[in-house]
Amino acid sequence: MLKIKDFTIKNLKSGKLKKAFPEFYELKNVIERDPVWHNNESTFDHTLSVLKNLEKIIKRNKKLKKYLEKKVIENKKKDLLFLATVFHDLGKKETLTRIGEKFSFPRHELVSAKKALRILHGLNLKKEEKKIILGIVKNHSKPYSIVSENNDNLEKEFKSFGRKNKDYIIELITMIMADMSDSPLRKNDPEKFKFRIKFYLKTLNKAYENSQTFKTR
Repeated sequence: MLKIKDFTIKNLKSGKLKKAFPEFYELKNVIERDPVWHNNESTFDHTLSVLKNLEKIIKRNKKLKKYLEKKVIENKKKDLLFLATVFHDLGKKETLTRIGEKFSFPRHELVSAKKALRILHGLNLKKEEKKIILGIVKNHSKPYSIVSENNDNLEKEFKSFGRKNKDYIIELITMIMADMSDSPLRKNDPEKFKFRIKFYLKTLNKAYENSQTFKTR
């Protein structure tokens, strides 16, 4: 039986979980081609890259590290975030759509959540912990359409989004930053990249202020 601690970068990369978690290894055959976010990489490699970026972001942010060390019930927020990141693109195999040379994955978040739910049934997690993981998976793409320098309603829309996902908004923003860290956008349009990262960092600081983790010091 799989345990949450089994989902490490080392185990995933080595193929140790291939028998118990074949869905993840099927992503080796899913190639992503998008000039903005993905540059001819497999979803398997992309997910491993996001996980590595996630570790780097947490390591260099002491406040974030402290927040993620807090337990939801039995498991740390960090472990739930890590698992959500592993699951976040599982649905890309089933939703792959090709238009010319560009690949897209419409509504892959919902398919990813359904696949994740089946796997979560076999893990010893509490209901609230599963809810957080699935919430992150389902909602991880929405901020990409909200956070833009051309969105005149950016603050209002993201505030509404944050309220709806308040139980894991810090985790969600952290995963998004890890997700976009190695994207072609960083090189092809550094100003857009900087704008988005700056917005997410500012929003994280506001979220910290509202977090019970820092109110109970």
